[in-house]
Amino acid sequence: MNVFGFHDIIERKVYILTMYQKEGVSTVELWGVLREVVEARAKSSKIKNFFSVQNYNFNAIRAECYFTAFIVEHNLPVAEADHAGHLFWKMFPKCEEAKRYGCGLTKTMAIINEMAKQHKINVTDVLKTVPFSVATDGSNNDPELYPIVVTHYSAEHSTMKSVLISVMSSQGSATGKNIEMVLATLTDGKTPLENYVALWSDNAAVMTASKNGVATRV
Repeated sequence: MNVFGFHDIIERKVYILTMYQKEGVSTVELWGVLREVVEARAKSSKIKNFFSVQNYNFNAIRAECYFTAFIVEHNLPVAEADHAGHLFWKMFPKCEEAKRYGCGLTKTMAIINEMAKQHKINVTDVLKTVPFSVATDGSNNDPELYPIVVTHYSAEHSTMKSVLISVMSSQGSATGKNIEMVLATLTDGKTPLENYVALWSDNAAVMTASKNGVATRV
């Protein structure tokens, strides 16, 4: 019995008690009614249980995030997530985390989107403090896709790092204006443009032209 059913019982029993008193029902019978109310209350769920995290297995959640990161890192089809859980259940039948693993395609895509947002924030925070270069080129399909790759020095790893920060799309023909809009993704995180020291691209006019090329406009 849930908490909502208990409230219904309370209202009903209170009404019955009131009617019994009007009809002169004995004290014994009244106590019998009250006992039913007390027993119903004991069987009811407490409201705090509806907001409890005690049923969550954070180790299982951690495993889902790690395997999702593995899919992204190795460029595997995301559809594989629909089959991973069943495989883990069979491989590790005594493992509680494997039993609770429930990360299919939809959940995996949601985790990837959240990871991507946090990744972009992390990279943007670094770009606020160090010089960096940008590399991009457009795809041949419509809309054109422009991966934005930044290269910077990582003090944490004592080496140069090249990371994908975003994949933007541009409708219509490739022009300096369109690609400039794509590169504007760098300013979303308020990255100071004075840290932007180099542009890597091919020698297409849209990238290097003296009047309307990306190199000129940025």
